[in-house]
This record gives sequence, C-alpha cells and structure tokens, in this order.
Amino acid sequence: RYIVQEAVAKNPNSSEEVIRTLSDHGDEHVRAAAVSNPSVPADVLFRRRIDLSWAVRTAVARSPQTSVEILNFLSQDRIQDVRAAVATNPKTSADTLRGLAAGRDAEIRAKVAQNPNADPETQEVLSQDWAWKVREHVAQNPSTPEEIVRTLAEDGDQSVKKAAKDRLERTNRVPIS
Repeated sequence: RYIVQEAVAKNPNSSEEVIRTLSDHGDEHVRAAAVSNPSVPADVLFRRRIDLSWAVRTAVARSPQTSVEILNFLSQDRIQDVRAAVATNPKTSADTLRGLAAGRDAEIRAKVAQNPNADPETQEVLSQDWAWKVREHVAQNPSTPEEIVRTLAEDGDQSVKKAAKDRLERTNRVPIS
C-alpha cells in the first residue's frame, strides 16, 4: 500500500494540485483518500463517481462536499456499501432517500430511517417496516413526527417500543409509561 500518499491525500493542508494528482493514482486507497479530503474540488468528485473501485465511490458518497446530483446518481450503484453511504450523507435529498427506502435491503432502509432529511412520508412507510431495526431507527430520528413515534411506542417489538418511549420522554421531558 501507498501509506504516505494516502496520508498526503487525506491532509486538509494538501494543495488542490496534489489532491487532483492523487485522485488519479493507480491505487484505489489513495484515490479514496483524495476524494475524502475536505478540500477536494467538485470536479474530482464528479469524475470519481464512476470509479471502478467501490471503495472510491463509497468515499465520494460519504464526502460532505458531494453534490445532491452525485448522491442521487450513486444511490443507484449496484454495491450496497455505496448506497448505504449515500443513505447516511446529510446532503442526500428527501427524494433520493425515498428511493433508497423502497429498496429490498433492510440495512440501507435502517440508514435512511436515521437520516434527518427523510421526509415524514418516508418515515411513515419505514415505521411499518418488517425489520425491527428500521422501526427502531425511525423512532430515534429527531426529525420523525411525534405522531409516528407515538405509534411506535405501542410496537410489538420491545426495542422499538423502548426507543420510541425514550424519544418521547426526551422530547416532552415527561416519563411515558
């Protein structure tokens, strides 16, 4: 591995020229480090959205500098880790999250349920998911409407019920029995 190049690529003090050069490196770990740099230029993220390496595409999806359009593009990636990274990015749009929530992968739906950009309609759908972990994350999400959380406080799964009651207690500052 190219540990020194990775460290330089991640360094926020690296120049734009260095980041651009390392984003074209032959090693996927160096490219992933370059796109994770907080100073990465937007055109580098755009170019690397179609990198052959899923690790690089995942790093693009995780980057706070990545545009909404690129996140939408990456939400269609065939690799689960890339889609999961899109679901956790705070810049991911409600429309993109809605699309990810409709997928078959419970792990990705759980990550969508945690994203504060998930709209109330998406949270409502996810609150009825067969996977308890998805419902639990809906209950824990501070942006989930209170009426959905109140419904989850009556869920058949104890973990979901506890998460919803804890959330209601924090919100209302009153113990919920």
